[in-house]
Amino acid sequence: MISRRGFILSGTAAGGGLLLAYGAWRLDDGDAARKFATSGRPVPALNAWIKIAPNGEIICAIHRAEMGQGITTGLAQILIEELDADWSQARFEFSPVDRDYFNFGILEDGRPFGDPEASWWAGTGTWAMRQVMHAVGLSLTVASTSTIDAWDTLRPAGAAARQMLIAAAARRWRCEPTSLRTESGFVIDDAGGRRADYGELAESAAQETPPSDPPLKSREDYRIIGHDVPRLDTPMKVRGTAVYASDVVLPDMLFASVAHSPVIGTRIASFETAGAESMPGVAGIVSAGDMAVAVVADNTWTAMEAAGKLRVEAEPVDAVDTQGLGARYFAKLDADDRVVLRDDAGTLDIISSTPANITAEYEAPYLAHECMEPMSCVAHFTGDALDVWVGSQSNSLSRDIAAAIAGLEKDRVTVHSTFMGGAFGRRSEMDFVEQAVAVAMQFPGRPIKLSWTRSQDIRHGTFRPAAVARVSGCVDELGDIAAIDYAVVQQSVSADYARRTPSPRKVDDFDDRNIVSPVDKSLYRVGRIRTGYVPVIAHVPVGYWRSVAYTLNPFFYESFIDELAAGAGKDPLEFRRQALADNPRCLAVLDALEQAAGPLTADGRGYAIILSHGTMVAHAIDVVARAGKF
Repeated sequence: MISRRGFILSGTAAGGGLLLAYGAWRLDDGDAARKFATSGRPVPALNAWIKIAPNGEIICAIHRAEMGQGITTGLAQILIEELDADWSQARFEFSPVDRDYFNFGILEDGRPFGDPEASWWAGTGTWAMRQVMHAVGLSLTVASTSTIDAWDTLRPAGAAARQMLIAAAARRWRCEPTSLRTESGFVIDDAGGRRADYGELAESAAQETPPSDPPLKSREDYRIIGHDVPRLDTPMKVRGTAVYASDVVLPDMLFASVAHSPVIGTRIASFETAGAESMPGVAGIVSAGDMAVAVVADNTWTAMEAAGKLRVEAEPVDAVDTQGLGARYFAKLDADDRVVLRDDAGTLDIISSTPANITAEYEAPYLAHECMEPMSCVAHFTGDALDVWVGSQSNSLSRDIAAAIAGLEKDRVTVHSTFMGGAFGRRSEMDFVEQAVAVAMQFPGRPIKLSWTRSQDIRHGTFRPAAVARVSGCVDELGDIAAIDYAVVQQSVSADYARRTPSPRKVDDFDDRNIVSPVDKSLYRVGRIRTGYVPVIAHVPVGYWRSVAYTLNPFFYESFIDELAAGAGKDPLEFRRQALADNPRCLAVLDALEQAAGPLTADGRGYAIILSHGTMVAHAIDVVARAGKF
């Protein structure tokens, strides 16, 4: 049987990339470790994830975007733990762009065929899929997968580096590696009374051959993983040294502000400069693609003031307002183009034949991301090369799109990853990167910082989809959920995103199972289930918004579970316990929730429980009603 670690990409120094620790297969292009070694601090790199300075500081490559969630600390914890170093030694740098930093966790939490240790088929399938994903090389920070993906990648990388340090010490002391141990950043020879810190061993350790299957720590030996540690990025943010794209200032820089079409999600038909070009400091008014016009000036304020003067006309479109969209959505609940994703036999018959069946309708609005830092990107085009400074949830997509716009080979584009003031899915979009590069192409040799205003960021971003749902169901004579019919009307995020951005997902509004997630895999014991959706195509762009479908369907579905409980005359918590009797994990979470919520002192209490991205989440909300308001 092929072990899980047989499919893990861990770093190599001599090979210059990441080694697939199974057989002789190499999936890397030989670049990642060299890129990491020569970027940032020029200190010895043991692999594509770990550099060690002579003073013992350990620089961890962070290959996922830091948007405030603390991933710079979380990923470093994994590496430092397996390296057996002290947390005080931990530092980090954002990794360069390389396909070796691909995200395998986006495929069913890194288990597309189940546990790769469980069977030959699961192991072989995982190995093959890793090759495919590596060839694609998407470095993504999406879907709460950063830690899930890193768990199988960074532990072997840290453990391999530790073995290389031991090998270097053994070579220096002319002893067997098995006679040595590590602790808190030192290799220790108890028999010889010697110790060497990692910093003094790093250069020679980088020349050692990395082990293909290094031993990993047992959970009970963890000193850093699962323990509170100081965040690595907090001091930088407190001191103001953390660099965001908005902070980047380069010599001879120009500043750009954009004006969009007045109708959300539409192209520009025409525009008038209205005297903006004659304002002092304005260097030019240029196209920033089909969706925006850019004013370029010698400072951001002038660029924004001038952009505000532009009179932009939208292309003709069948635009509707909020009320019109709502009416259209509710009408589609009765449409015959519903995409049925699950249809247990007899679901509708059971519901219709039960006199006490219940039907409820719910709606939710569009929501903007409202990141603390509006969209910003710096691009410097020099004719044969392009540098981009950006906080992006995909530095690989940023590079690829920038290269395509500039007409350059990908290796001529360098993306400098920065911190970002929030993202929540918004910075998986490439519109602001495209605009910055398009403007920079028209000012070769001059760095361009493109900044959106707050109002533009809210009005012209991509949105969490608006949605309406109709849920019908019934309870049998034993109080069990007999049947549920669930229908939702909304735009497909996957299809809309793929229309704008190169994506592994196909552009098919009628084939998007994610729209009903996680209702199609209900936690509850339900006799019969029917799920489906009616797709809507609208000019309002929708995109990935923190937890995506999980911000909609759990609200609709859990609200309906409360409706069923009320109809059955049961306490909503006890009703859930009965429907989850076969799920001890859910029951344990509900017990903890009940204890945390305490006695009811309000007019009512609502409950919800959901399995989201591998984590069981439950809420209790107390409600007080006064004069018809909550």
